[in-house]
Formats: sequence, structure tokens, C-alpha cells
Amino acid sequence: MEPPPQEKSKTRGRPSMVIKSAVREELRREFITNAALVLEQNGGCMDSNLFGQHWKQAHPDAPIHAYKTTKGATIHQMLRENERFFQVSDTTRHKVKFFQLVPGEVEAYLSESKKESTVESSLVASMAESVRSAVDNIDAAVLEEEKAPVLAMNFEAEQLELEDLDAETEAMLAPMAPAEKSGDPVVHHQVPGQGKARRASGFDRRLQAPARRTKESRSFDAYREEMPQAPTADERDAIKHPVVSLYNAWAMDGRDVVMEVTHGAAFEEIWEHVVEEKLHPKRTFTAIDGGCGNGWASRRIAQHPLCQSVVGVDASAVMVDRAQALSSEHASADKVSFSVGDVAKWAPEEEVDIVNMCETLYMLQEPQAALNNIVPKWLKPGGLFVASLDCYWENKLSHAWENDLGVPMHCLSESEWVEMFEKAGLTNVKRWRSKQSGPWQGTLLMTGERKA
Repeated sequence: MEPPPQEKSKTRGRPSMVIKSAVREELRREFITNAALVLEQNGGCMDSNLFGQHWKQAHPDAPIHAYKTTKGATIHQMLRENERFFQVSDTTRHKVKFFQLVPGEVEAYLSESKKESTVESSLVASMAESVRSAVDNIDAAVLEEEKAPVLAMNFEAEQLELEDLDAETEAMLAPMAPAEKSGDPVVHHQVPGQGKARRASGFDRRLQAPARRTKESRSFDAYREEMPQAPTADERDAIKHPVVSLYNAWAMDGRDVVMEVTHGAAFEEIWEHVVEEKLHPKRTFTAIDGGCGNGWASRRIAQHPLCQSVVGVDASAVMVDRAQALSSEHASADKVSFSVGDVAKWAPEEEVDIVNMCETLYMLQEPQAALNNIVPKWLKPGGLFVASLDCYWENKLSHAWENDLGVPMHCLSESEWVEMFEKAGLTNVKRWRSKQSGPWQGTLLMTGERKA
């Protein structure tokens, strides 16, 4: 007969974790008092960054960490525990919270705790009085007789020591005088000059640290942040697509400049290669910037003295409006023009020498179909195609972008992109990566030439 199955022990594994309070219980009243003072001095509300700065100013001898039960406790936890007195809300910035004081609850709590402390203090006072009376009963005469000769000897020794102070001792004590009298910075000469203090740069760790200046508190209206613009379609858009709606939103709230900031260095690297290796030193050229965005790359190409014209094309109508506005005051405004169009179907009036596509190909619905349209209709025979891609398979960080941005992307390998270029009729295809940094594999830079 088989034994009955045994039940698994419910105590297996690690013991249940005990969640500690973030604020030490014996210091809770003092912490609430100090925190309320900081918020009250700044209008009753402020964000967590400024709260930490103003706490240092208001309570220099009582740092926040002295009230924590564990080293990892945050200010947010300490205030959330006391939600009766402090309201903690989230902001749109990473790990930054907003604190608001509830003055009525703080006042009621402090008045209650004051009554309790009064009873305790009276008990402590009575105990202290009994101890004091017991000490007073000790024979004072005996104490005086024992201490009298000792005090006399100490007094005579101190007088002798003061009389024997020479000039060398006074010179040693002089630098330790307060700096307010002479106006010079305080220097602790008794600290030996070691390490950086010996360098010729002038740094001296013995100098008194300069006074800290805290940040100014901002009002609630100044703190309030506007949420980013939601993706928005425009009736003038070349196609209806989530990427186009996203780019419209970026142009509306000013996020279009992020493209230039984040991709400018990689574009400068590939453009330097084009200027040095591909351009004729005396022959002029024309160019098209496909997926131009706000036209930052178009304007950069137009700065070249041999450039005759640059046409920027983008499916986002709002982004094209942004490009025209930014280029109207540019030095090369007469060389640059923009048009709303789908790069998979759009065709220029004349073929050009250079086609640039910065961070565009992997966002198209069908990259191969777009390349099949671009190479024969945009480029002259022997013309140069230039592309930069951040989203490719070898760059693992780019795998999550499709979910983060909420738009479809083609995350292909380097070899697949090369094969796609060759199928479109490009020869002498070259690829390399821009500067790598940690897990970032760098931007994939590619060039190819149309068959002559």
C-alpha cells in the first residue's frame, strides 16, 4: 500500500521580508516638524530636487539621512509614509516627485504630541530633582578640602605656561585666527599638503569650502510641465501612417531638434567621407534629402561651396512646414527647397548626383520598394546613395524601439541591408559603424553607387 502524499512545507524558501519604516520611529515627530518647515518656507509645495537642497539650508546640523532607518530609503518613501501630513504626486520627469504640505494635519499632530511630551517631561523633571537633592546632601566641606590644593597647583601651572609663550608659539597660533578679521580665506595649516594639494594648478584642499548656494524654489505654476503632443495626422500628409503622425507631433512640440542632436555626429562622419572620397574637387553637384524632417541635413549639405541645390522630401506636412520656417533665415536658403511626398512613389523633376536618407529606410512600409523607386528615378548614372541607420539587428538596443515609440520598424541585419541595396541596382556598396559607446553599437553608415 502506497503512503499518502505528503503536503509540501509552507515554510520552504526564504522567510517573509519585513518591511521597515523609512523614518526612525523615535525621530518621527522631529522629521515631520523639519519637513513641514522646509515646505512652509517655500509656499507649501515644491519638487523633490529642490526639497533636498532647501533641507540642507534650513537644517544644516540635521541631515535627512539621520532620520532614515536604512541607507536605501528615499525622501519619497519618508514622506509617503506620512501621507496624513504630506501629499506626494508623480511628475513627468524620471524619479522626480512633487511634495505638498497639509498644514492643518501637521499643526494638530504637533499639538497632540506636545501634550504627551509635557507629561513625560514633568516625570523626568521630578526624577532629576530627586537625584539633585541626593547629590546636595554630600558633605560640601570634605569636597572643598580635597579640591583646594589641587586647584591652586593647576592655577600656578597655567600662569607659568602663559608666561613662557614665545614668539614662535604665537606665530603658530596666528594663522588659526578667524578669516572674518583679515578678509582672507580660512586655511587649516595644521593639515599637511598631500596629493592634489601639491599640484601647481593651485588647488588646495586645506582651503575652507565655499558656501553652498541652494536652488531657488519654483512656484507650482512654474513647476507644471506640458505633456508631449500626441501623434496627429494632417490632411496634407503624403500617406496615412503612424510614423508620419508621430513626426507631425514632434514638429508641433519642438522635438524635431532631437533628430539633429542625436544623429548629427554620425552624419558629419559620413558626410566627411563623401566630401573627401566621392566629390569631385571642382565639379558642382545637386542633392535630394529623403525623409528630411526639419531639414537639418539638407541645410548642412547646402553649406558646401560646390552644392547647387538640395531638395528635401518628407511625408509629414507639419515637418515640411517646420523645415521651410527654419531654412528661411539660413545662409543657404536660396539653395534649399522642400516638398511633401512619399519617397516610395515621389519622383523629382531632374536626377541628382547625391541622395541622402538619414534614419528613414527602416521606418518605411516597404524599404525594398522604396529603394527600387529611388535609385533609377532620383540618381544620375554613377550617382551616390548615402544612408545612416540606427535600427539594425546587431544593435541590440534598437530592438525595443518599435514598442517604445508605437510605430512599425524593420530591424534587419547589416548583410540584409547590403543585399537590399544591391537588389535596387547599387554597386560598390560599403558599410561601417560610427563610434561605439558601451552597449551602443554605433550608427550603421552605408554608401552605394548607381551603375553608370
